[in-house]
Amino acid sequence: MNRKAGTPPETKRITRICGFFRRIGTLRVDGLDAHNEEGASLVEMAIVSGLLLFMVFGIVEVSIGLYTYHYLSDAARDGSRWAMVRGFNSCTNTPSLATSTAEGTYTCPGGALQADISAYVKSLGYWANDPRMTVTAAWYTPSSGTPVSWTACVTAPCNLPGYLVKVNVQYNLPLIVPWWPNGGKVVIQSNSEMVISQ
Repeated sequence: MNRKAGTPPETKRITRICGFFRRIGTLRVDGLDAHNEEGASLVEMAIVSGLLLFMVFGIVEVSIGLYTYHYLSDAARDGSRWAMVRGFNSCTNTPSLATSTAEGTYTCPGGALQADISAYVKSLGYWANDPRMTVTAAWYTPSSGTPVSWTACVTAPCNLPGYLVKVNVQYNLPLIVPWWPNGGKVVIQSNSEMVISQ
């Protein structure tokens, strides 16, 4: 063995062991260095852009859902407001309401019914006659005691003054996000109720 003067044999052995591990650390496979970072930014960009696009589409979907809920709550409120002034006595109190074409029509006598309210709400805004939107109306009778409690009306006429009309507007919002359960749609609905005034 060829030793340098003044270097203890233990130091040489440690240097050789460290050199062995240094060579293991820089593996070469078919002439390629395993520690080479060429192309790593491409992989990182693919992963990050996938996550970024997922977040952007999620933000868009949530925004569309919030807009839909806001529109449905306005439509339900407008429908219940329209129905509360077109009750059973509205034909005698305000006959011009039955013939108003700008506000929707209904038949006298009897006031606005389920089909009239649904037609009026569906004529509002952007989703005119969209089959994904359903409008239902229900009427409730007041109790005679205090506080007033409401029970579903079972005997006609149900749209008398003092009764409650409840309008429910429901929309099946289609999603652009894949692999969503329930056929790629979310059901959004809103209710509004008002006491019939005439």
